[in-house]
Amino acid sequence: MSKAWTEDELRSVVRLLPVSASLVRNEHILAVSDALVEVSGMPRTVIEGRNYYELLPPEERHRVRGMDTLRSEDADFNPPPMRLTGIEVDGQKRSYLIHQRRFPPADGGEPYVLVTHQVLVDSAHDLGLAESLVHVAAELTATHSEGDVYTSAINGLRALCSRAAFFRYSPADGSMSLQHATGEVAPPARALVEEALRDRVPVFSPEVHPSVADPDAPGGVRMRVHLPVLRGSGDPEVLVLEGSRFETAHVSLLALFARQLSAALESARLVSETERRNRELSLLLELARTTAGTLELPTILDAACDSLVKLLDASHSFVVLYDAQAETLRGAASSLGHREFFRTVAIRLDDPDSVVAEAGRTRATVEVEDVRARGRAKWDLVSRFGEQALLAVPLLARDELVGVVMVDESRRTRRWGPAVVALAEAIAGQLALSVQNARLYDSLRQSYAQLEATRAEMVKRERLAALGELSAIVAHEVRNPLGVMFNAVGSLRRMLRDDPRAADAGSLLEIACEECERLDALVTSLLDYSRPLSLSVSPEEVGPLLSQTVSRALSALPDASSWNVRLEVEDGLPRAELDARLFRQALENLLMNALQAMPGGGQVEVHASSEGPSLRVDVRDHGPGLAPGLAARIFEPFFTTKAKGTGLGLAVVRRIAEDHGGEVAVAPAPGQGTVFTLRLKFAPGEGRAP
Repeated sequence: MSKAWTEDELRSVVRLLPVSASLVRNEHILAVSDALVEVSGMPRTVIEGRNYYELLPPEERHRVRGMDTLRSEDADFNPPPMRLTGIEVDGQKRSYLIHQRRFPPADGGEPYVLVTHQVLVDSAHDLGLAESLVHVAAELTATHSEGDVYTSAINGLRALCSRAAFFRYSPADGSMSLQHATGEVAPPARALVEEALRDRVPVFSPEVHPSVADPDAPGGVRMRVHLPVLRGSGDPEVLVLEGSRFETAHVSLLALFARQLSAALESARLVSETERRNRELSLLLELARTTAGTLELPTILDAACDSLVKLLDASHSFVVLYDAQAETLRGAASSLGHREFFRTVAIRLDDPDSVVAEAGRTRATVEVEDVRARGRAKWDLVSRFGEQALLAVPLLARDELVGVVMVDESRRTRRWGPAVVALAEAIAGQLALSVQNARLYDSLRQSYAQLEATRAEMVKRERLAALGELSAIVAHEVRNPLGVMFNAVGSLRRMLRDDPRAADAGSLLEIACEECERLDALVTSLLDYSRPLSLSVSPEEVGPLLSQTVSRALSALPDASSWNVRLEVEDGLPRAELDARLFRQALENLLMNALQAMPGGGQVEVHASSEGPSLRVDVRDHGPGLAPGLAARIFEPFFTTKAKGTGLGLAVVRRIAEDHGGEVAVAPAPGQGTVFTLRLKFAPGEGRAP
């Protein structure tokens, strides 16, 4: 055996065995079964703790020690059944058959030895039968699953009977189903099975079958024995044995074997059930950790779908979330392999064919054992996933429908059963709360983001208000001295008109005049930026406004021939809701920015088109483009990359766009250059569908 055992585990197993048995280690008895206590007539406290050899007849001790020596020297050696004589049972000297089996310890020390005991009868025939049954029963103790118990019992009984078969009996309708068998065994008579199960004793049935009779049976008579195999849960079974070695005198021996077999099956069932529950608890713990460790809804739903497939032994699992506004269940997650497709699924809550919709409408679990027999289903989805059985559980949080979780079975039709339904509903309850928490977290996160955006906007507006106020003050204070400076420069020109020094003084006055004009332009920009915008909005034809703006921009250049502005307006462009004066100012600023990006001349492209409900105007230059990192700051007031720029032109464009409810953006142009994109709303009822 590969499993390592602890002493407590083996003590528990031995004490529950229905046969006389003892657990030995280092020659001392650690535990005995109730059956051994009853047979020996000695209290458990007297037997446990004693030296094992002290309880054996003196004349038999050397044989047992010799066998134990061989066992200790050869790790692969398991002693065969050993017959001992001279053991006193019920006040009489009787023969005894013992069978030893080793179990590896968890602590790595000496192995544990399980010793089973069987009182023997005098006849050699009975002795051989008893030895064989004891050997089979001993082998059953090494099994860990019901399938292993069936296989071990059938293989061990081959030497005792010509045929053996397990039949499961259904008390509800009296039907019997074959579980495991050697050879072809006809189903037993119902009356014999019910008698064996009712009285809990083997029932014998002599039969004569010349075609298949045992050749060694007198007169071709073959005895059929029905052994009751009672389970702790589920339907009982009966083991049918056919052979000539069985006689009614063996009823006690066979009854004991039947109890051993029942105990082995029940132990295997309990082990399997424990392992299954451990797996379930492990998966539930993993799911709980996932749902508790994140508030990201897709992660939670995907983990839940994968866990449901494992926990319920299903083929696929799906989660749909309820859209209350549209009264629709929308695919949100599925088990691995179908996630991308299932997110496109949408099912109306009033769909009469959908199992998912029925669970959502009724807010109750819907079980479908056979999809075809139901007659109604979403056949496109049923065919896609090969579904034969369905289980849909509503996700409810605070009596509100959150969604529905569904698992399916594509391997066979399936009756889900109360245990599976209860587990699915428990997971659905936990999942509904997790979904609700994730949604609340997402809503809170959006509220925080909105609050942060509002705060940033308020700070921005306060800064702009302060900047505007300061700009107005500075512009006012600067403009008056500028007027004086302009007048002074004009007067000096007149005074020096006939002076021989006029040529030299004229160049200096020209420089002073240019700088005064530059300061005046800066003051004008400051006033434009700081002055509150008062929009006069009306539906306007975009084409003429663009054409006028391009002409004005080119006329302001000292040598317009160096630049080429190509204007393209989409045919049938709807009218836009805008302030014509401010729109021309924004577009003129964008055009001047594009023209100044190519001081030696070049081509600028202006393209107007519709983009859903919005007007889109692209202004592209073929200049050197923006340096990395500048796009985020280019619309800030007073930020400029030009030697003589004010840094207010693009800031004014953004302000005009935002006051119109639109936006302006910048991006590198394909190839070379920069593209500025201005978006404004069309007039109501004139926008194009996207």
